[in-house]
Amino acid sequence: MFNLCYTTLDIKLFGVKMKNKNLFIENNVKKSTIKYFVISFAVFILLLAGFSVVLFMRSLDYDISNLVENSSTTTTELTQGEEAITYSVNNLSGKSNILFIIEEQDGVDFLCVVSTDFDNKSMKVKCIDGGENVLYNGKTLRISSVYSTDYERGIKNFLLDDYGVDIDKYVIFDKKQFKEVLNLFDGFTIDVKNDVDYKSQDFKLSLSSGVQELSPDMTYKYLQISDNDTRESIICNVIRSVLVEKYINDSEDLFTSFVNSCKTDISVIDYSNSVDTLKTYCYADDKFYPEIMKKGDN
Repeated sequence: MFNLCYTTLDIKLFGVKMKNKNLFIENNVKKSTIKYFVISFAVFILLLAGFSVVLFMRSLDYDISNLVENSSTTTTELTQGEEAITYSVNNLSGKSNILFIIEEQDGVDFLCVVSTDFDNKSMKVKCIDGGENVLYNGKTLRISSVYSTDYERGIKNFLLDDYGVDIDKYVIFDKKQFKEVLNLFDGFTIDVKNDVDYKSQDFKLSLSSGVQELSPDMTYKYLQISDNDTRESIICNVIRSVLVEKYINDSEDLFTSFVNSCKTDISVIDYSNSVDTLKTYCYADDKFYPEIMKKGDN
């Protein structure tokens, strides 16, 4: 019985050994197969790469310098395509007179007229202080009094009688709204005529003379303390700063923000009818720039 048990145990052990031996054989076969597969795949990749190089060189007529020529040709074609669209103010026509009124608590802070004549390639800017005396309906009145009596209609009648300017559209801001509109832009390139060192209870402003970038807030303050002549110069600089490619691409959003920050009779239809004209002006290399209006210019 002892011998039988021993024999059985021996057979089981032997079986285990044989089973393990078979496993090692299978692993060796798999490793060998993977090795040959990797070698074969590498050879295939090399052959494919070589074939691709041959085809590439054949496309260049076996001359690598053709690669540079083809790149230059492509670049030239793209450049020519980009230059195909040209913008010129010579393609624009028509006139417009827009009135801007900046209100204050007791009337008008100042008003500004922007007259554009695309036929004669000119843009004129006129500013009038709210405290200025003018002749209106046979009486000498301050601009603020004219506005308090007949609102924008009174200002329009005065401008037509005194300056020959027939207003097409009007825009009315209070001071807060005017600041909001200026803040729609990053800043303005302003030619400061003289050194400024202003101090009051409301604000302080210090500027050196010369052309420089002013923030919307500084531009607003500079307008507040300036006389008509200086204001006209500042407004010309502001117009020149905003009628550029950078802003015309966002004109729809800017217009929406603009009409929400003022009272105006400029409609969405007016904007739609004018946006192509504005775009042409902004992109044109031969554009004309705003100038200060003189009495009798219109």
